[in-house]
Amino acid sequence: AARFSFLLGTPIIGAAAVLELPQLSGQPGSVLLLVLIGMVLAGVAAFLSTRFLMKYFETGRLNPFAYYCWGAGLLSLILFVVVLHKGV
Repeated sequence: AARFSFLLGTPIIGAAAVLELPQLSGQPGSVLLLVLIGMVLAGVAAFLSTRFLMKYFETGRLNPFAYYCWGAGLLSLILFVVVLHKGV
């Protein structure tokens, strides 16, 4: 299911890139080269991170993510209370 959802996102990302191409038509060549390099690096990073996550989900446990969620939630609540009382 996860692989299928990643495959579904690929055409949408490609379509978004095609929609942005007209905005690049008046740019100098150096900007186009930087955009192309950025696109390639983003694609490689997305591929590697997706590959890592797929392997991790097959073999790893999600306990570290659960601890992160608890910590982030607790920190958010503390900051909310501090900001709320500071504003009153």
